[in-house]
Amino acid sequence: MRIKSVAVLVLLSALLLACNRAVGTNPVVITPAVNTLIAAGTKPAPLELQPENTPTVDEMEAALSGTEITETVVPDETHAPLNKEALYAVIQLAETDLLNVRAEPGLFSHVLFTLPPQQRDLKPTGQEQVTDEGSWLEVEMSDGTTGWVSAQFLTEQVEPSIFCQDPQVNALIERLIASVKERDGEALAAMVSPMHGFMLYHNVWNPPVSFTQLEDLQKIYFSTTEYDWGIQEGSGLELKGSFKELVYPKLLDVLAQSHTIHCNVLEQGISAGGTSGIVAWPVEYHNLNFVALYRAAPASQELNWRTWVVGIEYVNGVPFIAVLMQFYWEI
Repeated sequence: MRIKSVAVLVLLSALLLACNRAVGTNPVVITPAVNTLIAAGTKPAPLELQPENTPTVDEMEAALSGTEITETVVPDETHAPLNKEALYAVIQLAETDLLNVRAEPGLFSHVLFTLPPQQRDLKPTGQEQVTDEGSWLEVEMSDGTTGWVSAQFLTEQVEPSIFCQDPQVNALIERLIASVKERDGEALAAMVSPMHGFMLYHNVWNPPVSFTQLEDLQKIYFSTTEYDWGIQEGSGLELKGSFKELVYPKLLDVLAQSHTIHCNVLEQGISAGGTSGIVAWPVEYHNLNFVALYRAAPASQELNWRTWVVGIEYVNGVPFIAVLMQFYWEI
């Protein structure tokens, strides 16, 4: 798959946003090798944690070495095919934003009406068009009205009950855990959504780092490339560093230890620990199902918990990773 450079994608995304948005059960305690989804409404049994096996940053620094990534600019001339048999839902809109539905595919076409951030049940008419701005899909509303929407803000709609029972999701999470433990960037890159790429959040309230080049993901476990992850809680100082320095040890802290896995549940006391910080799946991803991987705090360290949430997008009926977001105790 040919991928756009970060700079090009950011510029195009800004233009699209400006033109397309109108502002106005008893769980199972698992080891990393076992993955069982825990559906909503269930409470976990006490975890048998092994904090002594948690790798330190120094240990990870000693274990990891590699070459720095050289970013290349490769125009994206390919687009993941849209599933014309599925219903679609809106994603990537802030709570106060609206999505423009246009008379024709294109940023400057007449706006017929708008859609809210949590809109669902958009039925494709079968018409799709690719322009220099990306893919456009003609959709039909429940009242029969039609219009064109930028595919950047759409995702295949999957009902939570179906998602939580899908063996493909279990397999995807197992592959993610294996990729992290084995530092297999090739495997990680193969799991990423061909529609929306990979958005990685150090914190829910910080902006994501968007990985738009497969080469970056293929080498991410060993790369020394630094990214801007936002700011540090409390101090407000900038948070910059490589994935292997700032993110990878924290992934291992959950995935390489005993943890529970929860389907579409992100709740303190069940799939997250106590904190005064934000523990909520963002509005922008309301229509994306997710899996939460929760490593509870040891009895003597009640604030030492961590959760990684995997936002999963279906592309032609196959689940891919679109979002990875971290939660932990914050001031």
